[in-house]
Amino acid sequence: MVQVSREKKAVVTVLIFIGLFTACIGSSSAGPPRLKFLFSLGAPGSDLEFAQPQRIFLDGKFHEYYITDTGHNRIVILDQRGFYLFEIGDNDKLQFPLDVVVDTSGYILVLSNSFKDEPIQVFDYNGEYLHPFRFLGGPDSKNLVICSMTIDPRNNYYLADAAGKRILVYNQAEEFQFEFPLFHDNEADASNEEQEIGSIYYGNDHLYVPIPMMGMVCSYTSDGTFDKTFGNLGDGFGELSFPISVATMNSGIVVLDKHRHTLIVYDNSGIPKAEFGGMGIEPGWFYHPVSLLVDDQNRAWVAQGLDNLVQILQLPTVDEPATLTEENKTVIKQR
Repeated sequence: MVQVSREKKAVVTVLIFIGLFTACIGSSSAGPPRLKFLFSLGAPGSDLEFAQPQRIFLDGKFHEYYITDTGHNRIVILDQRGFYLFEIGDNDKLQFPLDVVVDTSGYILVLSNSFKDEPIQVFDYNGEYLHPFRFLGGPDSKNLVICSMTIDPRNNYYLADAAGKRILVYNQAEEFQFEFPLFHDNEADASNEEQEIGSIYYGNDHLYVPIPMMGMVCSYTSDGTFDKTFGNLGDGFGELSFPISVATMNSGIVVLDKHRHTLIVYDNSGIPKAEFGGMGIEPGWFYHPVSLLVDDQNRAWVAQGLDNLVQILQLPTVDEPATLTEENKTVIKQR
């Protein structure tokens, strides 16, 4: 695969924009309502064809979107319209990328499980390989199983260690700062080795950690202080069956549930407010989605394995139902 540089940006994908809301679901038995469909990326046969898109990251400084195209061993970078900019690939240090973050200096960190003792590789803004993440100080990196990572506005990296059931925090110089455990006294069952950690996310001055098998999301402040958990295991309104990814917007928190094929919107205190999606193959529905990003335009970018698709959908605000017309008021299902 040939790497295309930023200096040779090319548009290689055609986007289909739909100006109206997708038809609302008529009855509650059909599942949650669908969101307004904007466009999709990566479908088979398209110019930009994905193979197992795993993570989506927004570089807020340059308004660029990074998608780990795991099956093609590359990171694809798009602009805010979804137009192709360039990609990082054709590199023996970028194999089976699972996660990606970009700091404000343009350094790109890529998580992979393909390199023993070197789970994170560092690239510059143009995609040139620099070095493995150095893990300066702190626990021995040989004993870590990094399964997800995120970054805060101060360029602190938060790394989820599945082996130690903990979060490790490093600064931009890759120096260890501190660590904190994921589970607490009232979550004793979560300490067993089978518990999976979902895709962690930093937003609204909090770190969010989905615990899929427990049907909940844990929230921590930036210094690792436990804040709260929200979500209950189940398949009813506001409940979580297998939360896998989290994002934030101004008016709340959005959780992607892989097994319910649904986006659940909570307010900032963790009270469920709305649900969208459901299992299906039409635009606005999902089938075992794996990753969620909510951007600064309140758009949800949702990646899924079926058709290796990324859908881009318009989220309303939590308090928007009061302004909806009679015709489209079912677009939000309110508690």
